[in-house]
Amino acid sequence: MNFHEWNRQKNLWLREQKRRIALALLDQKNPHVFSQKEVQDLRKILILRNDNKLGDMIVTSVVIRELKRQLPQAKISVIAGPTSAQLLVHNPYVSHIYIGENKLWQMFQLGQQLAKENFDLFVDFDRKNSAATLLLLRLLHPKFAFGFNREGVKLYNVSVPLDFDAFHVTQWYAKLLSTLGLDLTNTHYDLFFPEKESRETEQFLSSYKPFIALNVFAASKHRSFSWEQVCAIATSFPSYNFVLLGKSTQIYAFINGKNKPSNLIILPSSFGLYHNLSALKQSLLLITPDTMYVHAAVALQKPLVALYKDTPEAYSWAPQNIPSKIFLTKEDFSQFDTQPLIKAVHTLLA
Repeated sequence: MNFHEWNRQKNLWLREQKRRIALALLDQKNPHVFSQKEVQDLRKILILRNDNKLGDMIVTSVVIRELKRQLPQAKISVIAGPTSAQLLVHNPYVSHIYIGENKLWQMFQLGQQLAKENFDLFVDFDRKNSAATLLLLRLLHPKFAFGFNREGVKLYNVSVPLDFDAFHVTQWYAKLLSTLGLDLTNTHYDLFFPEKESRETEQFLSSYKPFIALNVFAASKHRSFSWEQVCAIATSFPSYNFVLLGKSTQIYAFINGKNKPSNLIILPSSFGLYHNLSALKQSLLLITPDTMYVHAAVALQKPLVALYKDTPEAYSWAPQNIPSKIFLTKEDFSQFDTQPLIKAVHTLLA
């Protein structure tokens, strides 16, 4: 076991100990008994999606939209991380956005602030409740609290058993809505764009079309492309430009001092998240090692070629309803042979 894996296992163990202590100290029976008959009377819904993962927030847009569509009288609020909250600002189905990461002190402050709201429904999407979430829930006292696999945790009075790795994420959400007596007939992900960023991106990229979107970095360096891979892909398609997606500081550091192929296009350093997503929207297709951009491509109906870590949960986050080719690997992504990726791109372009 390398240091990276050892450190990950240590942190998971510590988190579990905190959770068990919090459960012993905070767990308290919710006195309300859930009934589907009361769902149509829900007025205030709070969704917990504070893992600060952009991809997870894009996928969660399905639930936000369907709850609002079927319960139009309800105001839907979301607790998000500071980065992922950006994706909610222009979402017409969201009434309030609260910033709070999965930390005890932040959840304590937020719980005190929101206790007076008297939420009718609290929706927790985490696979396992954390100490911070238990503290928040104890302070909120919502009428109904939903979670997956929360049997035995008294703070939750609506629980659905679920083997996460056996189902696609949209099926998780179908089970949630079904439990509430609602349905999921539209599994399309939503992305809502601000006009300013869309216009700026369109103006910058107008002379580079047609182009392919190429995302270099994922959350971990072990799941990111190398410079050699990027060059191999770009030089295999000399008649197309490749717009590099990602944080500009990372991209400029990545390219610094290297001999860049002329068809690699870098977005201006002033461009942010929505500029990157707007570039994806204008592209022919996407190549990515990061599931956030996979989910964005699904929302924008863009063909894609993606590299996934070969894990049991890979199926749960796979793209649906768009032309795509997914490659699974157990090795470091920077060691993956680019030839299958290049061949898949040729196929999609054809």
